[in-house]
Amino acid sequence: MTDHICIPESLVAGGIELKESECPFCCKKTKQKAGYTGVLCLGCNSILSGDEWRGQIVKRRRELLGLTRPQMANLAGKSKHIIKHYEYVKCPDWYMTKTKELMEKQNGK
Repeated sequence: MTDHICIPESLVAGGIELKESECPFCCKKTKQKAGYTGVLCLGCNSILSGDEWRGQIVKRRRELLGLTRPQMANLAGKSKHIIKHYEYVKCPDWYMTKTKELMEKQNGK
């Protein structure tokens, strides 16, 4: 048995390269690679698996923005506990839109 460190690239090894499309995490139009475990964004190295849900997407966006939950809470006008609720329990449409706007602002769109 050999040891293996699992990295995003190894999860889509042998996958096919897709046309450029918008990544749901970094909100940039990037090349992506599809493999057996999901689709890898070659821009931010995030993997979108078939069972991804909105809370995981907004959490990853917050991380890509370099923001803590308290910082994101301040930007959204909510408490850090509500932000955690959005990331782990139920993410409302307005928060999904807010995080996308912040990503696009960071990307210079």
